[in-house]
Amino acid sequence: MNFGIEVDPSDILEGLKSSRDFEGKEDAGEPTWSYQRQKDSLELFNMDILICDNVDAIFAKYRPGTFLPALCHIFMDTNAPLEVLESAARAITYFLDVHVDSTARKVVDVPGAVAAFCKALVLFPISDDTDPDTARMSRDVAEQSVKVLELLCRREAKSVFEAEGLQCLLTFVTSNGSNVHKDTLQCSLSVASMLVGRLKLDHPALPSCVASLTCFLEHKDSVVVDHALESLGSLTEMLSRGGGDLTMLDASGLVRKLLGLLHVTPVDPQDLDQDMSQRSASVITLLVSLCRGSSELAAKLLEENVLVAVESVLEWVGDDKTALALMRLVDLVLTLVFRGLKAPHPRDPKFLGGG
Repeated sequence: MNFGIEVDPSDILEGLKSSRDFEGKEDAGEPTWSYQRQKDSLELFNMDILICDNVDAIFAKYRPGTFLPALCHIFMDTNAPLEVLESAARAITYFLDVHVDSTARKVVDVPGAVAAFCKALVLFPISDDTDPDTARMSRDVAEQSVKVLELLCRREAKSVFEAEGLQCLLTFVTSNGSNVHKDTLQCSLSVASMLVGRLKLDHPALPSCVASLTCFLEHKDSVVVDHALESLGSLTEMLSRGGGDLTMLDASGLVRKLLGLLHVTPVDPQDLDQDMSQRSASVITLLVSLCRGSSELAAKLLEENVLVAVESVLEWVGDDKTALALMRLVDLVLTLVFRGLKAPHPRDPKFLGGG
């Protein structure tokens, strides 16, 4: 069993806590600072926990209650080099990953720490027009921040939500969806889906969150689409339970985009996967919930060629769950028509799926 490298934890802690060292003055007279001591201490720390395969030994050597606050304060220094921030976040991730139950609260108890991880998702540039080295390091910092937020949400989701974690995650995915790794993208939406349930009717971020989630329904990554559907389902339930106006969910064309998801037909029905069946059932269930809760959305459903979507699903449906969901949708459409809901006439070509 490997117990790590020979290093004095008190020296590591002193290096982590050390303030930046004065390096000199630039030509403009502005002082410059060196983070080399913190950087060296972080490298030693991360190397030690990487080599050591004894968790108890690491926790005894580097007590979380002592080292986590020091690491959080490093990450909160936005003037620090990106590699220092990434190393600090990586070390924090290790503590949380090993035993989140005993360490998450220690991170939350550091004032401003959770907010720093949220803001890191929108603070540093990752776009293609950024310097490649800066973009790479910014991406690394963001990816570590997402991992930290994911782990924190297992025990301290309220703190992440109150630090505007949901808004930052959605902004991060919207702005950098094509510039980050697939796993990070999916993880970001997974964490967002954990936080959406904490939104209330009067939350100022609700409209922007709805717009982002609706946009994600057109994402090429099916996992992103699934998380967006889950989140929109939670919002529908929240609004219905609280007597809210469900039409706000359609501000960015939600009904139309949901029907669009049903228009996708597999080239070969034999290639149909379980995920597609599950996704279609979720889409249909969400449509039914929306239209049962709002006559305006029900009318829009009839206007958006719903029968074309039904026919598309009928071409490949084979599982019971999707078939039952589809029957509920057809039942809803028939009920709306026979109740005389204001919508295109059943003989109107538009209603039948024609021109």
